[in-house]
Amino acid sequence: MAESALELRGQPFLALAYVASPLVANVIVWPTALIFEPPDPEGPLPISETITYLFMFIFVGCFLCALVEVLILTPLLLGFRRYRWRWLNGWTGALIGFALGALPAFLLIAGWSESVGDYDHGRLTGGGWLHAASLGLLFGAIGALSAIAFRLIAVRTVRSSLNKTAQVFS
Repeated sequence: MAESALELRGQPFLALAYVASPLVANVIVWPTALIFEPPDPEGPLPISETITYLFMFIFVGCFLCALVEVLILTPLLLGFRRYRWRWLNGWTGALIGFALGALPAFLLIAGWSESVGDYDHGRLTGGGWLHAASLGLLFGAIGALSAIAFRLIAVRTVRSSLNKTAQVFS
């Protein structure tokens, strides 16, 4: 099996990626989500409450991303460093990040949503499914952006051995 053209950078870059990728993803997604769908449907919140929500979402989101990185990403990175899997690249990393963000959020909201308009006689209504899907997409976007940021910080492209040989002889 051919090895990947990607390799992990040194430990300082990995440490930076573990810290920065959740922060980057949450700082991009949560303000955007609060702009498009404020938490209070009755009207805009006062600026102090909006800032409180924003910091709470970013803090909780960063903690959850870091937890997923430690529990799921670390074993993947250890395997990648050893086996240099070709299938693990930026695209599959973003897809894995999206799935790890979207599926649990969707299932959690679809299974235990307590919003008044989401259920009718114990069954999820159309609005409830839409609510679960939109939150799944939101958390999926956080996972994908976090994976992309991690890839950009912690992984580099290695030149093929043919290119290295050509450089030596030129």
